[in-house]
Amino acid sequence: MSVRCQITLPGWARVNDVAKVIGVLAGAEATMGVMPGSDECVVDGVSVGSFDTGGLAGCARIEFLLDGEPEDVMYHFEWDEPDVAGRGLLPSSTPFWCAVGKRLVEFFGGSVGYMDWDNSTDVVVWPKDPTLYRASNGDAWDDLQRMIHNIQPVTRAEYEAARSVAAYADAPIPKSATA
Repeated sequence: MSVRCQITLPGWARVNDVAKVIGVLAGAEATMGVMPGSDECVVDGVSVGSFDTGGLAGCARIEFLLDGEPEDVMYHFEWDEPDVAGRGLLPSSTPFWCAVGKRLVEFFGGSVGYMDWDNSTDVVVWPKDPTLYRASNGDAWDDLQRMIHNIQPVTRAEYEAARSVAAYADAPIPKSATA
């Protein structure tokens, strides 16, 4: 059994938006308005799919590139947290995921427990206005897409700070980390 970083997001955090944010935080390039007439933010190397094994209908696979190599994380639609109607991710407790988890909850709201074995919550951010994050068109949609586009990748300093809270602190810092 391994130690996990428990990331809880609000129930309205859409998997495609979460995937885009993870991709940008990992250093992928984000481009606006790729399709004519659309202000959608597109993030290189990011996709969302299903798992090929049975019994995981309540989960999606978020795939992204980290230093040019494919990575993935399971996104849980049915998150088993008391008193929380949310979504969740449960990746390994590495500096990468501790830093990314913190930035995800800063963007969407939610909580992060850097090590799931101690049942503690290390970061809590009150959920943001769901109106913006639920938008599917209009000004709110455009604003959300611009917000995703404007996210900066996780910095080397953020990764170094995350080493002190990660169970697997010796995991390498991605080459894509910014200064």
